[in-house]
Amino acid sequence: MYLQTKQEVISNNEVLTLKKDFLVFTSTQYWEDEISNIRLELFFKTLDRLLLLWIKITIADSSTNQNFINRLKEYENLWNWKIFVLYWCNESMWEKRRRCLKEWIEHFKNTKYYIWTEPEKYDLFSNTNISKIINPILRWKADLVVPKRNKKWQMPEFFDWIEQRWMNRANKLIKKNNYKWKSNEELDLWFWPKIFNNKWINYYLGYNIDWNQIDLWDQHIIPTMQAVKDQVLRIMSVPINYTYDQKEIELESKLLKEKRLQQYKKIKKSITDNF
Repeated sequence: MYLQTKQEVISNNEVLTLKKDFLVFTSTQYWEDEISNIRLELFFKTLDRLLLLWIKITIADSSTNQNFINRLKEYENLWNWKIFVLYWCNESMWEKRRRCLKEWIEHFKNTKYYIWTEPEKYDLFSNTNISKIINPILRWKADLVVPKRNKKWQMPEFFDWIEQRWMNRANKLIKKNNYKWKSNEELDLWFWPKIFNNKWINYYLGYNIDWNQIDLWDQHIIPTMQAVKDQVLRIMSVPINYTYDQKEIELESKLLKEKRLQQYKKIKKSITDNF
């Protein structure tokens, strides 16, 4: 038997494994503004897909949008054995994400595999994509999977320029330092979802324990580059189909353009300082 949509199939064994052995963890922060209202709808698309796939999810929430909070609580009450929410998380962006994972590990020690994603990345959980990104982990071919978008050119020109400029710099740095990356595929480091087993958790939870890092958007990039440098873990780049849904609102948002520019500057400094 298969879970299936028009052109996508995922085997029953994969569904059972997702249900039993996987956890998705993420964080949410939505305000009473237009962009938040658009993004939170994408989050609920993600949540619906996770429920369809029977994947458990834990969420660190610091939203002020009461409609969102009420909706999320309705989901949580209905699916309380699959959705676990930490409300009113006041830590920094990445500290609350680490806390989310730490608390899960403390209470549920039998989880084997983890998926980190931003809450709006619902396309990651199409049947085709989920099958692609979990199989290298399940077949012991990888300890860390870095999804690679093959439709990222759909994003607004300015955002694409920022990403390409930074990723070219990061991948050149990997090659310059002679890190023996065994794949012809360059890592899509700006795309932050990661799929990993317990071997990579120490890289993730151990980042910035001395509080000497930016600890914003660098949280998944620097540990991934460090893992490539250390050459201990098996890391695989896996192409996926990805749709960029926020295009129209971002084209019009000066605030988001400024945010992306700050991301670029701070992550550039972070990789320069660390490598």
